[in-house]
Amino acid sequence: MLNIVVLKDTEQIEVFSYSNEKLKNEIKDITDLKEIESHLILYPKNLNSSEEILNILKKESNNCNIKELSQSGITLENLKEFDYNQIKDTLINESFTQFSLHRNLSLLDQFHPTINHLSHLLFADRLSFYEELWHILKSNTASVDASLIYNGFIAKKQTKEEKELNEPAQKGDLVKNIVVGPKHPQTQIKSDLALKIMAEYKNQLSSSLEVLEFDSKKGTFILSASINESPFIFMAKSFNFTILQEKVLKALIEGININLGKSK
Repeated sequence: MLNIVVLKDTEQIEVFSYSNEKLKNEIKDITDLKEIESHLILYPKNLNSSEEILNILKKESNNCNIKELSQSGITLENLKEFDYNQIKDTLINESFTQFSLHRNLSLLDQFHPTINHLSHLLFADRLSFYEELWHILKSNTASVDASLIYNGFIAKKQTKEEKELNEPAQKGDLVKNIVVGPKHPQTQIKSDLALKIMAEYKNQLSSSLEVLEFDSKKGTFILSASINESPFIFMAKSFNFTILQEKVLKALIEGININLGKSK
């Protein structure tokens, strides 16, 4: 499903949801925007003067492309008339391309700070590290239906001796976790699905970022890499998976691993 959100005013939005079935559109409160997986947000020119709206759009720009309605090349009537394929060909493909390019250029602009942040986060909060990585991979490839499978640990309870010596609890059992979510990352701990997927591709897992599978007709792709010698798999669907995306993300993973190697 593809969601195009149109801001009607400072209080309401109209959500156009396209699928292979009938178009669905509904009016919602603007506060609902933060939970909607928007693939494109359009707004009328008069809202440019609203500081509140501009702040909302700035936050949403991390998740999708945003355009002034008059510059989109279509009208509200078009949105009501177009079917899934028409909206994909006229708006979404271009929107995803622009959003992905913006995200990759932004990452390159903040490349070293991002690498340093993620390198620290891996040991400080492994779950948050992979949720942030999920968001980077998802947004930089402008993809939907994104899943990230990785190795997690179920921490053991701190022993009495560890508490007395103020030592951290030892790492517990190794489990397979999966990060999913239409918009915000949600981690499923000790996932049977993650275990199954990791086992299926165990002979193809790589250290540097590699494309394991890519279906240009369906737009589906599977990436694999390792962080600190621990493999992960990223699966998603994108309308424009490109060499630029692959190269930037590969450099990011390599940068994190080099940084981690220096800290050992």
